[in-house]
Amino acid sequence: MSASDAMKRLSGHDRLRLRRLSGLSICLVIVLALAACNSGGKSASAGSFAGKTLTVAMGPPDSPSEKKFNDELAAAFKQQTGATIKYDYNITDTQTELQTIDAAAVSNSGPDLMKIGDTISAAAYKSGAFQTLDDSDWAKLGGKKAFYPVTMANSGPDASHTITVPIYVDPTMMVYNTKLFAKAHITHPPTTWTEYVEDAQKINDPQHKVYGTDWFPDDTQVYKAMWYFGEDYGGSVFSPDLKKATINTQAWLDAVKFWFSLDTKYHVVPPDSDTNTQAKFASDFANGNIGEEVAATASYEGTYEAGKIGKDFRFAPLPTTPYGKVPSSSDALPTSMDLYEGYIIASYASKPLALEFLKLSDSPKFQKLQFQLEGYMPATVADGNVVKKLDPDLMTPQIAAELGAKGVPYTPAWSTFQTAIGTVTIDAGAYLTKHGSVPDSMFQQLLNSANTTVQGQLK
Repeated sequence: MSASDAMKRLSGHDRLRLRRLSGLSICLVIVLALAACNSGGKSASAGSFAGKTLTVAMGPPDSPSEKKFNDELAAAFKQQTGATIKYDYNITDTQTELQTIDAAAVSNSGPDLMKIGDTISAAAYKSGAFQTLDDSDWAKLGGKKAFYPVTMANSGPDASHTITVPIYVDPTMMVYNTKLFAKAHITHPPTTWTEYVEDAQKINDPQHKVYGTDWFPDDTQVYKAMWYFGEDYGGSVFSPDLKKATINTQAWLDAVKFWFSLDTKYHVVPPDSDTNTQAKFASDFANGNIGEEVAATASYEGTYEAGKIGKDFRFAPLPTTPYGKVPSSSDALPTSMDLYEGYIIASYASKPLALEFLKLSDSPKFQKLQFQLEGYMPATVADGNVVKKLDPDLMTPQIAAELGAKGVPYTPAWSTFQTAIGTVTIDAGAYLTKHGSVPDSMFQQLLNSANTTVQGQLK
């Protein structure tokens, strides 16, 4: 896989819409979408911004439903303010995100708003090309407390310097096949990695091409799973002051070894899956022959339902506690990686007009419509509870995962980690394919190299 291919965002969240995802940009121009359900400021009167145009940069619509949402939002904005929304759909991957951000920083011109993933926020902030939001700005959007806390924590480097207004959240979860669970007499999703492996072993039936779980080492999007394993095994990507890379530790070695052990030790994944990409990983589950998977998000719901599995699946918060360990009440382990997408406002844009757009985007009407058309969990707590009533099977575990989620480190080097840890699993997977096993020394060598790469971005 080439570096450029690895950087492209997937459809579904996984283009952070990654929707997922992702990582390394510096800001450019934002697609304002914030405003919370119980917003406190007054809206602009119709026509008060007549003749104005707000340019919003984002990726091309993934589906007719997304375009429909954008068009309805633009129409409502025109009616409410008199201003016109002009969508710029030229943000096709992380590289074009970075280029747009760099151009905005240098030329002080470009889109007024930019729709970005959570992992881009730090780079955008560092560029200095985007406006920070003060308490009065957030008050117009319903206040910071209207949004999920972990998402707000990743809106800026600290509470006094925030730039990103969330439009939806998409926490990572596990997903399981309810038919295969019932057949194996498993009554609830696992809450520890020991249970996860044991459940996979109960389901595993290679003779009938049924496998307990699956994995996708041949894709840089593996960073979501690897970060989570690293956290559970007591590791971290960076030192607390974000000045030192720390992915060459014993904790990370244990985390990578556990990921690979699903194949090499427990033999609960499909044959030849060491060359899986994330897209193949999702389609394998949709085919109905995989018991459970990790690093899934609700944005895969449509992919699953269109497959042989139909509606015979459920999501759950990710397990915690390393394999072989006993859960402890003192463990503060996350149940998800917080993933979201939001808008940032360019330094040269009209903040009042941008805030009107964000307020409308995060209004109850459009948060609900976004869920109905695109399946995204609302960015605001109140609207999350509203759509939970529409689809409790989907939303209950998703809200639980979000409330227990942990945000990613707020540094532009985060995106370097994504590709660096992906290189570890891609290279280890290639070694596994050729040699049938991977020695600890090889894992450590790859982690050392990745750590050096990430450290080089910490300036």
